[in-house]
Amino acid sequence: MSENVQPRDAFREAERVIRESIWETDPWRVNAQLEVHGDWYPYVTGYKDAADKVVEAAINDFSDNLVYPIMFLYRHYLEIMIKQLLWEFRSLHFYLRKYHGNLDYSAGVLKENDHIMRHNLMSIWKELRDLMEESWSNEEDLSFLADVERQISEFHDIDRSSFAFRYPVDKENNPIFQIDQEIRMVNVVQVKRVVDAITTRFGGALDKLDHQRVILQDIISERESEMQDMISDFESEMRWESGAGPC
Repeated sequence: MSENVQPRDAFREAERVIRESIWETDPWRVNAQLEVHGDWYPYVTGYKDAADKVVEAAINDFSDNLVYPIMFLYRHYLEIMIKQLLWEFRSLHFYLRKYHGNLDYSAGVLKENDHIMRHNLMSIWKELRDLMEESWSNEEDLSFLADVERQISEFHDIDRSSFAFRYPVDKENNPIFQIDQEIRMVNVVQVKRVVDAITTRFGGALDKLDHQRVILQDIISERESEMQDMISDFESEMRWESGAGPC
């Protein structure tokens, strides 16, 4: 609402605006293109960027109420960042199984009870950590995983199902946060610093995964091309032997 709108005109302005669609196209500079290809990146970075901006605003004009959107945005960011990495690792192992010729295509089908569809941070993190240790154990120091797990565990302990910072009460109408609980204060600047550190580590892992998958895809494509050439040569020889002549 414009600052020029006087209080007595507020309801008139509201009556006018409420008849509009939420999808109005003016001003065009703030029209956002929605992701239509199933890419995780816009979602992951969007929640992180939004949380960072709220923290920045909170530093200059802090309000206790801002802790809820800040913590929800950061927690959800960590959840979908872990899920993105988990999908990428599962994809890498899919190509590895294809390369070694023991691919079970049913393994790539999402199961109904797959924890990747749920909001439990530690559940999805533990699978991701196992895959990271299995894939990179001989290549680099993975001691940082224990620190990352401790930090993710802190988010998990205060919000186990992604509800704590969305609602003041649980499904039984009990207050989410209790007077006698251990954690009563949240320093949003420190939360941002920790999330930034996790982001740096996850970003490096994602870059490495992308590189490995591209190499594997190239190898598999080359192998499949060679196999197709062998099949073509074999079929040509069979035609000659049968008197069919060259194809």
